[in-house]
Amino acid sequence: MVPWGSPDWRFYHTVIAPQAHGAHNRIMEFPTPMQSPSIPSAPRLRRNAALSLLAIAACAAPGAKAQSLLGSHDSLLKQNEEAREHDFTYLRTTADVREYAQEGFLVRLPGNSDYELATDEVSFPYARPEVKTFVERLSDQYHAACGERLVVTSLTRPITRQPPNASVISVHPTGMAVDLRRSDSSGCRQWLETVLLDLENKGVLEATREQYPPHYHVAVFPNPYSQYLAEGNTLPEIQVARSTRETASRVRVAQARTTVRGRSAKVAKSRSSRSRRSAVVASSHRRSSGRASVSRVASHRVTSKKSARVVRADNRRVSQRRSTVVRAKQTGSRRTRTSSARTR
Repeated sequence: MVPWGSPDWRFYHTVIAPQAHGAHNRIMEFPTPMQSPSIPSAPRLRRNAALSLLAIAACAAPGAKAQSLLGSHDSLLKQNEEAREHDFTYLRTTADVREYAQEGFLVRLPGNSDYELATDEVSFPYARPEVKTFVERLSDQYHAACGERLVVTSLTRPITRQPPNASVISVHPTGMAVDLRRSDSSGCRQWLETVLLDLENKGVLEATREQYPPHYHVAVFPNPYSQYLAEGNTLPEIQVARSTRETASRVRVAQARTTVRGRSAKVAKSRSSRSRRSAVVASSHRRSSGRASVSRVASHRVTSKKSARVVRADNRRVSQRRSTVVRAKQTGSRRTRTSSARTR
């Protein structure tokens, strides 16, 4: 919550709230150099008085510090001062954004080969024409330097669609701000931050490095930026280490290929070891089977020899018995003859 009586609270209730509440029942003032005569003067006077007091307080503050992307309350005041000088309106609802887009005060950013819109984050792909020019020129140079596309995460946001962590004096409802996603490449981040600081030092924009979520908030000042382009100014030449997502993806692909090769080599090695093991097992099985067959043959030979011996022994015994019986018969016949002869 914004503390009661703080500069943000006074600015919101004296500048933004009167315009926002008036957007429900009428078309809000267009960003033309002259004020519309149909708009009541009381809200405009209160807004101008509040901004004048804030400007005086900012001028009475200590000397300006070096340019940085840390962001500050003075930076927000400067952005709102530029919005006042350009006579921009803080759009309140979705209908206001669509109406301004139909009237041509907001233009669509469709994306191209150099930049893209995060579809899950950008609800209203509209901004001031100078913001579109800024994004197209910056993304062209960013893509050429870094090798990746610039990602836009937010453009115009009405007051009723502001996120919970947004400032009450944010200039997103005016259409003069754009949020850019922070790259995963340190080289691309360094290039973009250097460019933003250079443009901020020339007074054509205000940039802040936000943390949650990580992005760069950029408020483009239309008139100073148009003058900057008319003078033919160019961005400084900045060398970027090619540590971009594409290079990182190539490294990851190479690592993946190496891993696959290593895995295939391990698989082939394991297969060869398995085949060797199977060959050894097969050879051992063959040896064992050969030994078993030899042992079976040997045992069969021994058995056959034993049986042959037994048969021969049996034959001998039978023949001996037969010869004994024959001799006994012959002897008995002789005895019988002898006895019969004697009897007679």
